[in-house]
Amino acid sequence: MQMKLVSAFTGFLVMTFAASACAQDNFDYTKLISKDGGVDGVAQIDVTKAYELHNKGVLFIDVNSPRRYKFAHIPGAIGLDFRTMNEEKLSEHATTDQMIVFYCPSKSCYGAAQASAKAITWGYTNVVIFKGGADAWKEAGYPIEGE
Repeated sequence: MQMKLVSAFTGFLVMTFAASACAQDNFDYTKLISKDGGVDGVAQIDVTKAYELHNKGVLFIDVNSPRRYKFAHIPGAIGLDFRTMNEEKLSEHATTDQMIVFYCPSKSCYGAAQASAKAITWGYTNVVIFKGGADAWKEAGYPIEGE
């Protein structure tokens, strides 16, 4: 009986700690995002700089839904929906010191800010936000892939 109580209590502590850690991670990354869509510790770049980085082979991550990614994205960009992106999914595409450019479809989207804030909390150190997103890319006359 005493062993069952110890086991149950240990399980309770583990679950409580895990839930607390998850809530803390969520709080930490959202706390980094400002009202204007900026993120502490993350530079914002314009379309000219984005194009330059793209031509150098920097990793671009489109944070749209899979459906929107399939419809239109910057050539070579990886699609990782910011709502479901987790540390494991990001690590499949990038190392923590690799430069990553997160972008949305437009200036008014905050998905790139959320994705970059998550990446910062996971230890990624070279993260930037392409503020104009795919709309600015397309308006500048650069190619878009998709159906």
